Amino acid sequence: MSRPCSACADPRRPELDAAIVRGDSLRDIAGRYGTSKSALDRHRAHVTKALVRAREARQDSEAESLYGKVLRLEADARRLQRKAEEQEDVRAALVAVDKLLDCVRLMHEMAPATSALPTGEGLYAVLRAAADRARAEKAARLTEPRPALHVVPADAGEGDA
Repeated sequence: MSRPCSACADPRRPELDAAIVRGDSLRDIAGRYGTSKSALDRHRAHVTKALVRAREARQDSEAESLYGKVLRLEADARRLQRKAEEQEDVRAALVAVDKLLDCVRLMHEMAPATSALPTGEGLYAVLRAAADRARAEKAARLTEPRPALHVVPADAGEGDA
């Protein structure tokens, strides 16, 4: 059975790890903390593994945070699209559709590589074509002729005196 790493068990491990990460010489660290250079040399592998685990955890956290931001942006774009459609603002509605397309593209780029959807430019072309069709249909609905309003003057119906 192998002995546990003396540096890992040392109560000053955070200081030892920080000195190793800074690049201080192992001889200087050993002299400062009263440990052996060979123990620090063996411990260096543990520091590297700990740094890799910390980096992976941070990347996972950042990815989850980034995905959450994209979801919030998508919700905002949908809300603004509904508002623009209610106000019959074609330009604003088209901008919102374009932003939704960007959100979908970002979500796809963040998805695992095993996705069956087209990727990169292929996905962008498919989504762009769908958005173009949606825009054309929306523009056609919003620009349909409407029945003319007949304005009756306020004094209409009164006889000429």
